[in-house]
Amino acid sequence: TFLGWFFYEMPRVVAEVKRFFDLFPEEERRQLLEQGWTMDTAILTWPAGKLSDAPPLLANVQVCLAEAIFGIGNWVDALPFPPVADPKKIQQCFDSSKYLPIQGLEA
Repeated sequence: TFLGWFFYEMPRVVAEVKRFFDLFPEEERRQLLEQGWTMDTAILTWPAGKLSDAPPLLANVQVCLAEAIFGIGNWVDALPFPPVADPKKIQQCFDSSKYLPIQGLEA
C-alpha cells in the first residue's frame, strides 16, 4: 500500500533532507529553517500513461494526493507527456527510461 511504502521510505527521506540542509553553513541553515515555507503548486514527475482499456475513472495516485494536499488543479507535471504515447503494458505507463537525459534536466 502507499502508506506502507511511505513509512518504509520515510527514514531515507528524512536522512536525505538532513544531508541537504547540512550542506549549508550553520548561520545560513539557521536562517533557512527559521523561515516559513509554503508551496502553492505541487510539481509532479510526469503524467503516467494510461492503457486504452483502463477504466475511464482510473486516476493517477500522485494526482489524487497532490489535489488532496494542494487543492484541485494546483499541480503541474514536470514533463508534459507520458513516457510512452500509447502504452500496451502497464510497465510502459511509468517507464522513465524512455525520456532523454536533456528532458529530465529541462524538467
